[in-house]
Amino acid sequence: MAFSSEKMKRIFALLVSTLFLAACGIELPETNEERMQLARETGDVELLHKLSKDNNQGVRANVAGNSETPVSILEQLSGDESQTVKKYLASNKNLPQEILQRLAKEEDQKVRWVVAKNPVTDESILEQFVNDPSLNVQVQLAKNKALTQDLMMKIIENSGTSAILALLDREDLTREILNICAKHVNEKISEKAQALIDGLESRRQQ
Repeated sequence: MAFSSEKMKRIFALLVSTLFLAACGIELPETNEERMQLARETGDVELLHKLSKDNNQGVRANVAGNSETPVSILEQLSGDESQTVKKYLASNKNLPQEILQRLAKEEDQKVRWVVAKNPVTDESILEQFVNDPSLNVQVQLAKNKALTQDLMMKIIENSGTSAILALLDREDLTREILNICAKHVNEKISEKAQALIDGLESRRQQ
């Protein structure tokens, strides 16, 4: 992937800064913006450990979302009081399932919908969101890129209209799924599914 010269300069400057800080053990950057950038892009474990204890929740959140952050630090951040930190944590593609399971039980629906949308979340955890009290969480589940056909069926059978309509926006639906939705009692769902079927038939005949 190509980067602009300005982007390359910023990455190089950050790398030099990271190595220098790690080697010399000097103070972290003073501004929140600089520390957030460092937390987001560094892979140095010692720096990540220091930044994970920062007073600014934005800095800690970026540590939580960093794919280079070690599990021990992610575990520590799972107990953070900030919901922002937990949302970033829930989006981390390297997060252990044990932590995702705990985050899936958070009262804050925004944390739950990030867990529901994370493609690495185990199916047994995702299944909990089929009947989630928040329709927003159900919708995010329907958008999960790693959703199995079995879970799609459970969404059709148990989730709200918004979630099923979101499911119908996917490009990986089988004809079986579409046929079932086309017979749904909800008119919006059945009409949308039938329109998709008609579109498939039209393209097939061309």
